[in-house]
Amino acid sequence: MKRLFLLLASCIAATSTTIATANTPETPERLEPLVIQRGGVSALRYYDSLSVDSGEKTVKPLPDIRLQKPGQFSAFPVTSQLTPGAVQSRTLSASGLVQPVFMIGYDKLSAQWLSERSSILKQLNALGLVVNVPTAAAMAELQTIAPDLMLQPIPGDDLAKHIGVKHYPVLITKTSIEQ
Repeated sequence: MKRLFLLLASCIAATSTTIATANTPETPERLEPLVIQRGGVSALRYYDSLSVDSGEKTVKPLPDIRLQKPGQFSAFPVTSQLTPGAVQSRTLSASGLVQPVFMIGYDKLSAQWLSERSSILKQLNALGLVVNVPTAAAMAELQTIAPDLMLQPIPGDDLAKHIGVKHYPVLITKTSIEQ
């Protein structure tokens, strides 16, 4: 109740002030912002490169980092410390995981696993991390196995270390790790 009263009082005060200043004859047509500084250090150094009103400064353009074709990853080979192998299923508490993630590589075990589970992975809207892939052609080959899934060539070492996984293929959800 106290909060409601304070909120109502602040709204009335803000409205009264706005009405009072809007009706005064000496109010200019265009109101300029008023900045009150009560000590501290000037922030001017943060604005130097913005090229505002005075002292236009030239800023170097960002380098062109576009890839040759949309969706093409240019940093092959992608390598990881993870290896193909068996993964022990277990429970996991990863409430911050936005969507399920699976990790695979460019090998027979991963290709077979991806082929067998592609429909389930699609239903889960799982994101695929290809953690070991030598070339763009190898990446394209994996994508043909599961064309409806998003596969990204990314080393998964940090994620694997965080959840205690040393092998792939593996599916990671909010509640479990499984192969």
